[in-house]
Amino acid sequence: MNDRRVLSWMTLLLSTALIMPVQGTEIEKRAQAGMTFLLINPSARAGGLMASNGLEGAVALFQNPSGIAKVASGDVVVGQTEWLADITQTSAAVAYRIEGLGVVGLSWVSLDHGDIFRTTINEDPSTVGFNELGQVDVDESVIGVAYAREITDKFTIGAQFKRASQRLQDSRTAAMAVDFGLTYRTGYRSTQLNMSIRNFSKEIQFVDQSVQLPLTFKVGLGVDALELLAPQFGESRSLMVQVERSHHRDSPEKFDVGLEYTFHDMLSIRAGSGFNYDENDLGFGLGLNASKVRVDYSYNSYGDVLGAVHRVSVGAGF
Repeated sequence: MNDRRVLSWMTLLLSTALIMPVQGTEIEKRAQAGMTFLLINPSARAGGLMASNGLEGAVALFQNPSGIAKVASGDVVVGQTEWLADITQTSAAVAYRIEGLGVVGLSWVSLDHGDIFRTTINEDPSTVGFNELGQVDVDESVIGVAYAREITDKFTIGAQFKRASQRLQDSRTAAMAVDFGLTYRTGYRSTQLNMSIRNFSKEIQFVDQSVQLPLTFKVGLGVDALELLAPQFGESRSLMVQVERSHHRDSPEKFDVGLEYTFHDMLSIRAGSGFNYDENDLGFGLGLNASKVRVDYSYNSYGDVLGAVHRVSVGAGF
């Protein structure tokens, strides 16, 4: 079977997986994975779009490692997320092309849980009802090394090997995991298909329980709608549409749609919507690009009780 037929079959399979309706099950998957902090995407651009499997550059290391394969020379991005419950996430990623070999990448993400106090019940009615025993130390982080390359001018693949660690006071664990990704440019205008598998790992032991990492499988389709519907604006404006379907180990399947309108490669306005979520079904974002430097911001609503999540990312090519 030649390469053309292989890619044609892959296109058919990915398209079918994307458009099949999301069907619920009688038994919902909940709390079946550990280290769920690995699911928090630190990219502000991804936060605004909701659907982020087709992003390119160093930011792709947080979702689909095949997205770094088109980096011309080098790319770097750093970011911070103000997560729920006063948790702060800090991240950094870099991708660099080695001529004749491909593109290598390095990513790092860490969570700061702030001050968490350990207490015990005090039944003495003259007290406040509890005793303070000092602060609880909580650490969560992941570091990854990636490689991606162009198989053809249309087909790119990538993989990321990472080590995730988690500590709660004196209890700690670590795990090795792998992310896989591929991107296929169909050749019809800017249309591309993408697929990723994240957090593939064996079971880990934490305290007295065996848990699995939050394995996630995603397929997506991206296209520039203005290029299709209004090609006269193709050189100065774009309207990227990204649709994405995801299958999770510990939650129901989800479907995301993201829009990104870009004016003269300088200003981007983003909006995204998710379906089959308990919360976080809307995202908005802005991006500025000047002299190879990018600044992105996103806002995601998690309802009246949990509040909002804010992300800021700064990136640059070199």
